[in-house]
Amino acid sequence: MSLYSSSTSWGGQCGATNQSPINVSQSFAKPCDLLCDLVFDDAFIPQANVLVSDEGIVLQSTPGLGSCKFNGEGYTCTNLLVNHPSHHTIENIQADGEVTAVFTNPSGKLLSVSALFRVNPAETDSTAFFNAFIPYANPGVESTPVNLGDNWGLFKMVPPQGSYFVYDGSLVVPPCSPTTTIVFKSMINIDSNNFALLVKNVSPGSRPVQQIGDRTLYYNDVQQLPGGPMPHDNKAYMRCKRVAKKGEDARPVTKAPLGAEHDKKKKGHLDKISDWAGAQVAENGILALLDVAILIASFWFGYKYATKYYEEGKMVGFLITFTQWIALKIRSLFSWIWGKASEVKEAARQSRERAREAKESKLRKPNPVGEDQNPFGPAPK
Repeated sequence: MSLYSSSTSWGGQCGATNQSPINVSQSFAKPCDLLCDLVFDDAFIPQANVLVSDEGIVLQSTPGLGSCKFNGEGYTCTNLLVNHPSHHTIENIQADGEVTAVFTNPSGKLLSVSALFRVNPAETDSTAFFNAFIPYANPGVESTPVNLGDNWGLFKMVPPQGSYFVYDGSLVVPPCSPTTTIVFKSMINIDSNNFALLVKNVSPGSRPVQQIGDRTLYYNDVQQLPGGPMPHDNKAYMRCKRVAKKGEDARPVTKAPLGAEHDKKKKGHLDKISDWAGAQVAENGILALLDVAILIASFWFGYKYATKYYEEGKMVGFLITFTQWIALKIRSLFSWIWGKASEVKEAARQSRERAREAKESKLRKPNPVGEDQNPFGPAPK
């Protein structure tokens, strides 16, 4: 007999406010983004114990079934509960079942993370997740040790989309202790064989949906976060959270354009001018830099005086022409200086080359004096 058939008579805190489950809906949820940030670890868990109770199929491990971080705080999971049909509803739709991971942290806080599932033959991470322990649940024994394999982890109960709702709730079983409750928006898959075993070994039942009351339901669309959801690739990732100064609102963290993505970014006029000037300097050296400065000065003067053309008469036209003439003369002057400097440099190089050739020629000239001759006359006898 299912525990949930007599949920109205539960004691403890089950009669208090802020109970779970509820119906979650985007129609009245408020965005929270990084203010309710959940990250599962990618640790693989090799072994655990599975048992069947009036709550559902329970997976337990004293060392822990995995961990996660919520709002920067670390939590460890020791219990996993699978039941049918689902406790929570999404947009008033009840799923075939629900898997709930219950986490605790050193300060005693509870975190409940739920994923609703449906029977679907498509193989996903969640298919292998359920297949690792549901076939070994035996109602005839107290518990059964199960080898979960080399690739089992809690992160496989996370839907590919990863978006989720957050609210202040409770455990869905006695003693209904207060928890922060997370419900994924998307459902995960379970194959028909594992669902048939769940139905065979566990009586159907779920706690009735509770009123949300004055609680606030939050929605975290991780697809809108910088970087999207954390990938499941056994690598470590860091998601940065901007902290506001006292009295200021924190600006949202935005994704920095990198590589080709930066090239695709729409550039303004100043960006285009800067790129052009940089290319000119790289191609033509310092002379191009002077050209750019003269061009900018000419443009500025031309724009400034052209706006007053109709007010101050044709004198402005003369000033514009004169400014252009000065710019051309200055450029010609720098071109002449650059050319003269190049000529001097080339002449010096040629002079050094001639001196080197003369020295080498002198060293190669043969000695006119024979080996047996003495330039100072015959040696005295």
